[in-house]
Amino acid sequence: IKTHGSFDISNPTSPFDIALLRLRELAAFSPIIQPICLPRPSDEEYTGTYDAFVMGWGSRNESLVYPDELLVTPVKAISTYNCQKTALGPKAVKETICAGHVNNGSVLREGDFGGPLVFPRGKTYVQMGVASFQSNASLPDVYIFVKMFVTWIHKKTKNAAYCSNPIARY
Repeated sequence: IKTHGSFDISNPTSPFDIALLRLRELAAFSPIIQPICLPRPSDEEYTGTYDAFVMGWGSRNESLVYPDELLVTPVKAISTYNCQKTALGPKAVKETICAGHVNNGSVLREGDFGGPLVFPRGKTYVQMGVASFQSNASLPDVYIFVKMFVTWIHKKTKNAAYCSNPIARY
């Protein structure tokens, strides 16, 4: 596991809460198992509100019973600027984006952190975020903004497989 060099484990809202995992064996790609598309650092600025999905293995109730299958939840992603206007304020920095229910409420649960926030693009998905933290249930969840770390990811994952059809426009 390779964590970002600026990650501060003592800071639960660290904007560098991102890591890479090296597999012992090569992944077996198939028509339904493919590498995720990453945004490009040069892609246009992310503004407004977008349809997205968050995926995770998180518990859906207080008894911490975890699902047998990966859960997928539709959310609305909002720009860092709009997220800063919520009570999250300075916790929403350029390395983060926010997403939640239509009313901006939290969707993340125990076991979901580290999971992907993806935007549908044509026949593929672009991973825009990594679930990082939540302040409270009435505010949107905070995700590490993958676009800000693509150069670091490429530098640390030489010879890795990448999506062959990235989409430039959001």
